[in-house]
Amino acid sequence: MVKEYGISYFYKLLLLVALVFCVVLTCLLVHEETFSKDNNLNTIYLIISIGFLFFFYCIYDLVKAYTSVLRFTPNEISVTSFFRTKRIRKSTISGYRVVNKDYLIFSHDSNYKTLEISRFFENQVDWQSNLTEFINLDDEEHSEEVNELFNDKAFGNVLENRVETISDYRKKIKLINIPGALVGLWLLLYPHPYEIITGLAYLTITIAFALVILKKGQITLFGSNLSLYPSVSTAILLPFGGIAVRSMLDYNISAYSPLWTITFIITPILTFLFFKVDPSLKKSVVERPSNVTKAILYFLISIPTGVFIFFIVLSINCTYDRSITQAYKVQVLSVDKHESSKRRTTYSMDVSPWKTVDESKEVRISNEYFSQLEIGDSVYIGEKKGLFSIPWYFHINLSAE
Repeated sequence: MVKEYGISYFYKLLLLVALVFCVVLTCLLVHEETFSKDNNLNTIYLIISIGFLFFFYCIYDLVKAYTSVLRFTPNEISVTSFFRTKRIRKSTISGYRVVNKDYLIFSHDSNYKTLEISRFFENQVDWQSNLTEFINLDDEEHSEEVNELFNDKAFGNVLENRVETISDYRKKIKLINIPGALVGLWLLLYPHPYEIITGLAYLTITIAFALVILKKGQITLFGSNLSLYPSVSTAILLPFGGIAVRSMLDYNISAYSPLWTITFIITPILTFLFFKVDPSLKKSVVERPSNVTKAILYFLISIPTGVFIFFIVLSINCTYDRSITQAYKVQVLSVDKHESSKRRTTYSMDVSPWKTVDESKEVRISNEYFSQLEIGDSVYIGEKKGLFSIPWYFHINLSAE
């Protein structure tokens, strides 16, 4: 008996809406830039290029959605679309995993590539029932981890002691995860006193990393929902989120090259350390016999690690900078009002270059100061060296005479 399933009408409609939105948004942005005072052709070309990129991606997805068919036969499972057909024989299937609600079907035969079944195929409950005869690799891996964890002598020599130690670890980890969450939210919503609350965020992250290093192999950085290993992810992610958002809102960097240099130096070192101390990352490396796939994994982990280093260094550089402020008199080139979708209005001004900067810069200002400014006015910009020699600047709220 052959069963066939197409992509749901809702998803097809969603793609159509996305396509129309992409075209309309690109046209509006080009129109706004064309009639703006700057009328920068490079910006217009960039908008059109990105617009075309998303347009063709939407077209590709739309054609794929309208032509895709999931087919179950007595001997094989296949997914056919306008662009290609992928199939896998049932007798070769080693199991499946669920990744972001999509199903990945694996084969122990190298002649068959992994088959992906989108969650957007209609009658999901019906076609999922056809997979119940195969092994759920996620459940199997979870069972293996349970056995591995409760047989890990690092938690104790006797099973009863290991169970007690694991339970104790999970309770103690909450003592760092809960304060970490509170500090992160405090920093995001009400960052006062600034240096103290930022320092607490750094402290929380440092303690979390120290626990992972000291309890090597017993605590994970970012455990999955199925993992029984205690994880300090909350104590790292929420404080870091607060630090990253505050860095973007509160600081203006004069020259980014020193920041990028520090980031590129520290990122591979920290990435290597992550793989050394985190049990889940170590396991993922062992499961990849090919050096190429290992290199790709290291690269993928290094990207979020680099983002982490970038904002941590930026924040510390500016927050704890005790260098002398150098004041420069500059001219206002333009003043701008920015209204976000969340009805939040911010104000900024573009100012002329100064002694250490050879291009105009944007500076955030208050609503009250915005109403007093006119193009051509003289204002003062303060610049500091930075704790890590990454110069940054800010507006001195005092009009020049």
